[in-house]
Amino acid sequence: TAEITAKVLKGQKIEAIFPHDAGLEDDTIDIYNQFAHLCRENGDSISMKLFETIIEEEQSHFNYFDNVDQHITKLGATYLSKIAGTPADTAAPAQGFVASQGGA
Repeated sequence: TAEITAKVLKGQKIEAIFPHDAGLEDDTIDIYNQFAHLCRENGDSISMKLFETIIEEEQSHFNYFDNVDQHITKLGATYLSKIAGTPADTAAPAQGFVASQGGA
């Protein structure tokens, strides 16, 4: 899609990133659903199952981006400070830079 080839914009507001990413995931899910439907129509159950597996993964991505966006909307900077420096797949409490470097 055109979004994939778009240039990276420096200095974007964090509030704009997560809704944008959720939109990309939603578009991707729609496209993969169309592919799965086409595979089903043509009797290609192996490819259909592959797309269904990929769709599940993409749905997880969408849910993550959408949930973070909703939390940012409701909690603002408080939520952002809570997740700062955490891996995207866990959003677990961060150790912080000093603790991760073996200090303090």
